[in-house]
Amino acid sequence: MSTRTEGQAPGGGAREVTAEEGRLPGGWRSLTLRSATLEVVLLPEKGGEIYALRRVGRDGGDVDVLWKSPWGMRMPPVPAASGAESQVVWLDHYGGGWQDLFPNAGDACTVDGAPHPFHGEASVVPWAATVGEGQGGVPEVRLTVRLGRSPFRLEKRLRLDPDRPVLHLHEQATNEGPDRQPFIWGQHPAFGAPFLAGGVRLDVPAAGYLAAERQVSGRARVASGARSAWPVVAAAGGGTVDLSVVPGPEARCDALGFLTDLRAGWYALSNDALGLGFALTWPLDVFPYVWLWQELCGTASYPWYATAYVMGVEPHTSCPADGLAAAVARGDARTLGPGETIAAEVTAVLFTPGGRVTAVSPDGTVAFD
Repeated sequence: MSTRTEGQAPGGGAREVTAEEGRLPGGWRSLTLRSATLEVVLLPEKGGEIYALRRVGRDGGDVDVLWKSPWGMRMPPVPAASGAESQVVWLDHYGGGWQDLFPNAGDACTVDGAPHPFHGEASVVPWAATVGEGQGGVPEVRLTVRLGRSPFRLEKRLRLDPDRPVLHLHEQATNEGPDRQPFIWGQHPAFGAPFLAGGVRLDVPAAGYLAAERQVSGRARVASGARSAWPVVAAAGGGTVDLSVVPGPEARCDALGFLTDLRAGWYALSNDALGLGFALTWPLDVFPYVWLWQELCGTASYPWYATAYVMGVEPHTSCPADGLAAAVARGDARTLGPGETIAAEVTAVLFTPGGRVTAVSPDGTVAFD
């Protein structure tokens, strides 16, 4: 086994990290954190999302590992919506990137009279943003929001490692109400070309896979509702398919399912041809499941129209993706009592592939076999 810590400065010297404010061409306010090896673009007024995560300063040019939708980013703001309409609004304004889903993920629903939109209020409402001094004097972005359809206050702090292509996120949710409140919490990063390509490998310490009962289209790769061992799972129409290897866009397929029985909280995506990998780590007691969504030019209808080549690999507190009301009814929604807080340290790292990934540590060290 070998390990690698990426991008250390020669002689161990620290590199400068900067933070600057700007606007995307469509009008969204942006905050950009930049080091010598990594650039992260945030959209505070659009759910506090991470819009871009780019490798910089290497041969081959800058590479953004996150997907960008072919219809682009609509102008702000995202309209308030409920019920089935909220999914249309969410997708209309979905430009790609990485969202926080809270307190709902998946289907829109109503819980205790509160209409929770598709993928949760936190993913679309404006967050307040400030830039301050973090650990070691490195600039840190702090994002906060008090939700309106539930009494949760969310906080997210982001900082870059000055010496390596590593992003550290501290995230937490606090129930400010007088009663216990249910929630689903998910990370929603979506990956696209050129990073996502045929032959990209997904390494994740999961033992099980549950295919969604309702697949996205008739071109699904997996048998609806089937339970399998990971990564070779039951295929639609019989036989099996290895979901750890991504097909190219010419395959015109899709799949939605959930990785279960994780031994540790991490995954890694490796593009050997590009010489670039992405890994994510998180606390397993907070996010014990990974939602795996593949839209590989397979869905010919709205909004994809067989033009979207994208894969989401998403740590979540629960599964499947049928919304908070269904999770409450099953008894597997998470809850917070009055004044209680749940927190998670999440780390993203870009690395150079070196074989099958066997572990990723919270400090961004990647181990290979």
